[in-house]
Amino acid sequence: MNKKKSIILFLTILCLTKQIQAINWQVRNYHLISFNIRKDIKFNTEQTFRIKQNPSKPYYVDTTQSILFSYHKNCSVGLGMRNFFHIKPQYPKKWLHVIELLFLLNQKTKILGTNVYTEFEASQRSLEKEGNWGCGAFRIKLDLLKFKNSTLYLMNKFFYNYHDTQRYDRNRFFLGTNIKLLSNSNIEPFLLLESNKNITTLKWALTKIIGLRITANI
Repeated sequence: MNKKKSIILFLTILCLTKQIQAINWQVRNYHLISFNIRKDIKFNTEQTFRIKQNPSKPYYVDTTQSILFSYHKNCSVGLGMRNFFHIKPQYPKKWLHVIELLFLLNQKTKILGTNVYTEFEASQRSLEKEGNWGCGAFRIKLDLLKFKNSTLYLMNKFFYNYHDTQRYDRNRFFLGTNIKLLSNSNIEPFLLLESNKNITTLKWALTKIIGLRITANI
């Protein structure tokens, strides 16, 4: 199946998901640039931008820098820092600034002929006027279908203590396709179903998100 068929397959699945009744829609864009400092050390810088309901309502932007050391061809460990600004419902006109210090551990393996990618992230978060706390995330990604210049994948990311609730309180489920544009750049359109647990009622709320991730390796 060629690149065009892969895109058609992804859009078909995306249309089918419209049968799911969602609370709202959001749009997210990710831009990642990476380059090798040396053969076994890589520097990454990534920016995320989010809007909801309509393009006039941006509510989140972040920038993340990290350095990863590959101690094995399929394993890497690293440190990073994330700065993000977002709007909370109780402060609709104020952007809050959060700083996170990150520890990252990535691994790639093959199970029954399928590529499996795992990522562990531990962070120490500092939010103005709300103090500091630790949180973490674990991501697993499976390549479903591989084509000449693209790959259809499933990915799930579990969050612990994300909202300072001392429990599993956020989940992200991705369905996307990674399309190779040039030898050093990729584009990833994806559908994301994000669930968040309310820290007061402890009920889960679902948000449907469409997004695009652009990656360039220098």
